[in-house]
Amino acid sequence: MLKRTKKTKPTQITTMDEMNDLAADGPVLVDFFQKGCSPCQAMDGIVKEIADEFSGGLAVAKVNVAHAPELVQRFKVMSTPTFVVLASAKNAKTVRLHQRWKGTGLIKKDALVKVVTDAGAAPSSN
Repeated sequence: MLKRTKKTKPTQITTMDEMNDLAADGPVLVDFFQKGCSPCQAMDGIVKEIADEFSGGLAVAKVNVAHAPELVQRFKVMSTPTFVVLASAKNAKTVRLHQRWKGTGLIKKDALVKVVTDAGAAPSSN
């Protein structure tokens, strides 16, 4: 009998507070998308694969631009899909996010994997 393993899925977020919570534990790959966007749909499978392959070492967030104007403005999203890699800089009292990388359009999976590993994410050992 074939055994199914549970896949790790990207987290849907709409606020900066949710983004900060995700980034507290390590790097975050954020996928800004919109419904009906063909390139966004093409990238969805790649984003899900990365979320599964890096589970535990990378948070993956999906942001629907129609429902998150605060995040769209904060990260200056002009088109979809837009991808942002964030890392947190911690000091004694606060956690501060900084943007490590930003890209738009269709991006090859190996390029995204390189960006997230350069940001400190490690693939899970499933």
